[in-house]
Amino acid sequence: MLSRAGFPGFVGMPAAVAGGPAYDADADALFARMAVQPSDAEKGYYNTLILALKAAGTWDLRQSYVSLWSHTTQAALLNLKGTSFTPAVAGGAPSFTANQGYTFDGVDDSLSTAWAGADAPQDAVSIDFWFHDTAAFVGNVCGNGSNIRFNPRTTGGSDFMTGRLNNGGSSTATVATAAGLSGMQRTGAGTIQYWRDGAQVGTDVANTSNAVSASALLIGANGAAFQASRCGFYALGGVLTAPQRAAEFAAIDAYRAARGA
Repeated sequence: MLSRAGFPGFVGMPAAVAGGPAYDADADALFARMAVQPSDAEKGYYNTLILALKAAGTWDLRQSYVSLWSHTTQAALLNLKGTSFTPAVAGGAPSFTANQGYTFDGVDDSLSTAWAGADAPQDAVSIDFWFHDTAAFVGNVCGNGSNIRFNPRTTGGSDFMTGRLNNGGSSTATVATAAGLSGMQRTGAGTIQYWRDGAQVGTDVANTSNAVSASALLIGANGAAFQASRCGFYALGGVLTAPQRAAEFAAIDAYRAARGA
């Protein structure tokens, strides 16, 4: 195996073959959908991420993996897994910075994930986002204006993670920062879990699901309520085990570090 990534903990790509390095078939399919081809180094980052997510056992569980840390806006708005759930700017003019993601102004900026609660089983679903903001948010930084919404760290001195996932509101233990890979997971009709950087935050929360919504999940807003923030990556769908979540976080974190995000 040859390592083209050039940093610790990031597994290298398959050995080079005639005509250039060999990539995973899903990486090749991703590159074919990019209007501007990434550099060889960037292709290595994508390829190694995809291989690591497959090794973690999460690639087939998730419906959407989106890297807003990309080299162009077009590449940033691609589902790594295929043509379903392709994100798009929904409101305002979110600011894109190569390899750093999208910044939302809190006034009218939002990004649609093109994914809704109705696209996943009501009682087996996850939503996870990598925000770069350390301070607590006044309101939900993503949501569908209905029964899916998420705030990785609330204001008012509570500093809880809070949100809804096919249900009424719930919250969990105090967190020190909003930055990192944070999200919610519904593991059954009566249970919500909160996760941050591959580890569960607090304990399981008793919360009964009620219904799914066909409204698309937004980033930077919950319906018409906007929130200033910066997001670099997100993953939607599936229910992951604790080891899978730890491995998924390690893969995404290594990819982030490679891009300098």
